[in-house]
Amino acid sequence: MAPGGLLPFDLLLFGGAIELQRYALAAIERMAGVGLGAAVGGRMGRFEVAEVAGGGLGVPLPNDPLPGDGRRVRLRFLTAACLLEKKRLVPPDRPRGLSFAFVRRVLDLVTFHMPGRAVDWTFKPLLEQAGRLRVTTSDLAFHDGERYSNRRQAHTPLGGFLGSIVLEGDLAPLAPLLRAAEVVHFGKGTVFGLGRVAVEAA
Repeated sequence: MAPGGLLPFDLLLFGGAIELQRYALAAIERMAGVGLGAAVGGRMGRFEVAEVAGGGLGVPLPNDPLPGDGRRVRLRFLTAACLLEKKRLVPPDRPRGLSFAFVRRVLDLVTFHMPGRAVDWTFKPLLEQAGRLRVTTSDLAFHDGERYSNRRQAHTPLGGFLGSIVLEGDLAPLAPLLRAAEVVHFGKGTVFGLGRVAVEAA
């Protein structure tokens, strides 16, 4: 986290990487001292480690209830949400497509980071329930970002949608999925911090 509380970011470790956390922490502390990213005005991006946590990482856990009465919540996209359909960027304002992105992220993590774990691939009922939800408010706006690729020696696009939507309907069956998305992010570019979402009372 940058000094003064500016530009907070986090690093999440999954699966086998958790066993290497002490090495990751040592590397991060060293990185904090020398700076991060390309030099701007002759100075590298300086930051400090604010917290090291496990479990819920300071956010609600998948078994926590949704805020309010469970029938109306606001999804606030804290970092750019990058959802692709047929290689085309689409806003995260369609409940079924958004829920599918959440499901895909969770299943990907379980498949690749928890080998041998039984995976329930029967998620069609969840998507059908998501299709019954309504988006009653949306203030989404496209945010054009980019990152520098050392491998390509070039800037590459890293844009997506920021803002929030309000979902209404029977959200109880989707509560664990929504809470999980808060922890693991969703969509394209999660490795760069994209797709961070918060579930709030509407």
